[in-house]
Amino acid sequence: MKRIGAMVLMCLAAGAAHAADNTTAQEIAMLPPYCDAKIGKQEPAAVEMWRARMGHDNWIHMHHYCSGLVELNRYYRSARGRQRANLGNAINEFSGMLKAWTPDFYLRAEAHMNRGRALKYSGRDGQALADFEKALELDPGLSPARIDLADLYARLGKKAQALEVLKAGIARDPEKQSLRRRYQELGGDMKALADLKPVPAAPAAEAPADATPPAAPAAEAAAKPPVQLVEPKIGSPKNPYCRFCPD
Repeated sequence: MKRIGAMVLMCLAAGAAHAADNTTAQEIAMLPPYCDAKIGKQEPAAVEMWRARMGHDNWIHMHHYCSGLVELNRYYRSARGRQRANLGNAINEFSGMLKAWTPDFYLRAEAHMNRGRALKYSGRDGQALADFEKALELDPGLSPARIDLADLYARLGKKAQALEVLKAGIARDPEKQSLRRRYQELGGDMKALADLKPVPAAPAAEAPADATPPAAPAAEAAAKPPVQLVEPKIGSPKNPYCRFCPD
């Protein structure tokens, strides 16, 4: 057992080194700030802040999640010959993290969403649907996952289900313009939205509130948005709709 445990630790260390060696500074700059602490500059203050915020058991594996984000970003920019490999790598990294993280870890919803995207681009629609639905089960307020799910339903010819998914999100957050725009683009009746009964928003899983940044660099990192994935440009063949326009 000790030998197996040592081998696992060696694999984790090798994985971290591999991610750091093969990821450019420009790629890291596109990622959430915790990835810079894990596979980028690795400033001690930032490392300790994120370890405290995420918990050691989640933090120790985080380089794999960051690598998954890198692979997904590479898919958006890759030549066609590399895209399949990028998606396969991303799916493997996200799947590994969903197995390794603690059940209550606050990034699980985001990980399901990102794995769902990689599965969708791989043509595995059924599995992608399941991931988008799980993401919303964990965090009903995760609007990008809601739009992803609605788009996939619409592409599969299930327009009514797509509109219901969006209506449920609008009922939770009536001012969310990205949801309203997508609802309108899919042919939804905008007048029907006036009759929606607001749904109280249930609290999503959050990072521990007592994780106070020990130094200024970490505090600045914590203030950055949690997700900075690079989607294809609006109007490209892979993204013909303005569904990710800022609200």
